[in-house]
Amino acid sequence: MKKRNQTKNTTADINQERPSLQEILFLKALNSSYRLLVNYGARRIKELDVTMAQAYMLLFLAYHPDMTLEEISKELLLAKSAIHLTLHQLVKGGYLEKVPDLHDKRMFHFKMLEKGFALLPIFYKTIRDMNNRALSVLTDDEQKTFLSLLDKVNQQIKAEYKDK
Repeated sequence: MKKRNQTKNTTADINQERPSLQEILFLKALNSSYRLLVNYGARRIKELDVTMAQAYMLLFLAYHPDMTLEEISKELLLAKSAIHLTLHQLVKGGYLEKVPDLHDKRMFHFKMLEKGFALLPIFYKTIRDMNNRALSVLTDDEQKTFLSLLDKVNQQIKAEYKDK
């Protein structure tokens, strides 16, 4: 008899913690928009013989040149192992150069090479196209509000993530 009551309590606990329909719909919409945009961009990027992860890394390094693996990992909130693989592929492909740190020979900085710089205008155009597709249904004021709200959510998530 005790086991039956424990099961009911567990089910009740699970139901109390269950997200609301609105929460599920929010995540579904966010995920759907993200996947559609990434798939659109990935088709364009794939023609260049780089993955979306590699394209993002080249874009990131264009804005944050000469960073170490640890610095990139910390800034992007991604595991070093995932970043290491992407950086290794870009070095192997001739897009980046691995430069030893002057003060610590165990550390390396990643410097973009001409082959990497040559892809940036294509990435920039793809990003503009993706943004235009996503935001074209919104007025200028709605776009500003939407982006401001997304930034606010991202800052909160990032702050909580860094605290842990």
